[in-house]
Formats: sequence, structure tokens, C-alpha cells
Amino acid sequence: MSKHRMLLLITVYVLVQLAFSQNEGATGSGPLTSVADKLKQHNIPTTKKALVEALRNPDSEIRGLAALQLAESDVRSAIPDMVSAIAKETAPRARINIASALSQLGEQKGFDVLRDTCKDADLPGYLRTRAASYLLNVNDSSCLGAVLTILQNDADADSLIAALGLLPRFTNVSQADSRTMYALNVKALANSTPAVRLVASHTLVAIGTGPALQDLARAVAAERDEHVRAWMEEDLQRLQEKKDH
Repeated sequence: MSKHRMLLLITVYVLVQLAFSQNEGATGSGPLTSVADKLKQHNIPTTKKALVEALRNPDSEIRGLAALQLAESDVRSAIPDMVSAIAKETAPRARINIASALSQLGEQKGFDVLRDTCKDADLPGYLRTRAASYLLNVNDSSCLGAVLTILQNDADADSLIAALGLLPRFTNVSQADSRTMYALNVKALANSTPAVRLVASHTLVAIGTGPALQDLARAVAAERDEHVRAWMEEDLQRLQEKKDH
């Protein structure tokens, strides 16, 4: 295995560990950089007046960040400005971030946009899973069907990784959905991309019951990438410990 590929797998593994230990931050960048810090990099103050003005900034990233900061600061008086902004927004990332901000403030428009986004088959999987993640942040599981569709359709590796990482966050699902989640997780253990197999293995520890030990053991036996196999073996041990307890 090349050094580059090994570093890639390590990076993916670390990101998955973070994803399972805490919810993804609203910016999609995890806990390392706050929204306020990102706005500071763009020389945008975090006053209400400056943030509302930033909703009309030519830079779509700034527009999305401004909305997220307004939500983080619980500036409910800015909801009408944000609703107006999302009605005009054409950049997908900014639109999703503004919708996330609105949902955090309890505004129905935000929920509606996020639900429409995750169900839109014409959008890239990474955008659909991001919308699903933001809804999960506000305890809305309505995008489970969309996430399962992404997994069923053998999307690109990045989208599959994102979708797999979301599965443990869906709780109180029906038995039928639970079986589908498990089957798609097991299917991903044989994906042609090593990073997808690695994430599928880790996800199985979180959602696996019953035959999970046997299914992961078969995947370990079939794995030809020594580094992925080593991590799968660790996951297998964790599954065994989970069963024993």
C-alpha cells in the first residue's frame, strides 16, 4: 500500500471515530473551527447588524456562516431576514446552512428545505447526507429513507461513507428499516473502496445485533488490505465485547 493511501485510510478512520463520539458541527468541519472563527477569517463581525448584512454577501460561504451564527446566538428577531435570504439563495451549500440555522431556531421553513434537499435525487449524495445530518441535529429522523436510498444505489464513496456514518444516529426505527439498515451496512463491507469497507465495519459495531459477529468475521477473512483488516479485527473484538456484556 502506498504511503498516500495509508494516510487516507488513517484520516478516514479518525474522522469516523469523531463522528461516532459527537455530532458533526453545523459547518461540517467538526469541532476544530467555530462558525465565529470562520467569520472572523472573512472579517465579518458577529453583531446582529453585521450578520444580517452578511446574509446578502456576494460570497455564498459567508451567507451560510452568517445564518449559522445568528442561530448559534439565538437571534430570533433575524428569522424574517433568514427566510427572505433562503428564498433567494441558489448556492446549495449556503441554502442548506441557512436551512439548518432556521431549523435550530424552530422555523418550519428550515425543516422543509432540509427535508426537500435530502430527498432530491438530482442533488449529490454529500449534500443530501449533510441535510439529513442537520435534521438529526434537531432530532428529526425524516431523512432515513433518503439515506437508505443513497446506500442502495451504490453512490460514490464519499456519499456512502457519509450515509453509513449517519446510520447509528437514527433511533427508534421500525423493524423493517432496521433490517434494511443492517443489510446495507453488511453489503458495504464488500465495497471496492477500502475506506468504505472501513467505515462499514465501524458502523456495524454501533448498529449490529444477532449475526453481526459472523458477518464481520466473514468480511475480515475476505479482506485483502492488511491495514483495513487490522482495523476490522479491532471492530470484531469490540463486537464480541459488546455481545459479552
